[in-house]
Amino acid sequence: YLDGKCLDDYVAENIGLSEYESIKFIRQIGTALSYMHSQEMLHMDVKPKNVMLKDGRCVLIDFGLAKQYDEQGQPESSTGLGAGTAGYAPLEQMNYSGDKEFAPTIDVYALGATLYKMLTSKTPPPASVILNDGFDRSELETINVSSDTIDIITMAMEPMKKKRIQSIDEFLTLLPNEENIKQSGDSKRRVSSEETEILEKNNNARRY
Repeated sequence: YLDGKCLDDYVAENIGLSEYESIKFIRQIGTALSYMHSQEMLHMDVKPKNVMLKDGRCVLIDFGLAKQYDEQGQPESSTGLGAGTAGYAPLEQMNYSGDKEFAPTIDVYALGATLYKMLTSKTPPPASVILNDGFDRSELETINVSSDTIDIITMAMEPMKKKRIQSIDEFLTLLPNEENIKQSGDSKRRVSSEETEILEKNNNARRY
């Protein structure tokens, strides 16, 4: 009943969004997820079809798979969970059940996949393909997405959850500044020394 347009339709109509607009929207979605996680709740089905655009802003919807946890990080019910949506769900979500502890990395994976879809207008590859063949950066490189943004998507969609970006807040911290991208006039931009240090630190940590 929400006025507006589905983000997935908007992406399809534009055959992919600019890096500036994609990061602007993903920051809004990420902020909503960050609040959910602060309340010990997982969304479990983040994707463009579950985001509405209202007055130029993103609104996260559809909490059909969402799971609430208590202060100790334990689920408040034993209801089983769906496996999520192919391309947006990490491998561990397929085997996830109500007796598991709070796992924000599930939503981190989906947020990275959502950013991939916004940029390319294509459904992200299934997690099993990434596990076996590695993350294919060429789809993003072909449309001149900055290496910084590609690095973040790669880290968010890491098949092994221990090597993945561990929280939505970390994801948001690593995101390039969209205003810098807009001012550059294209997808390429200069990164600050602080951003470079964070990216290198996380890349090195995930190699081991």
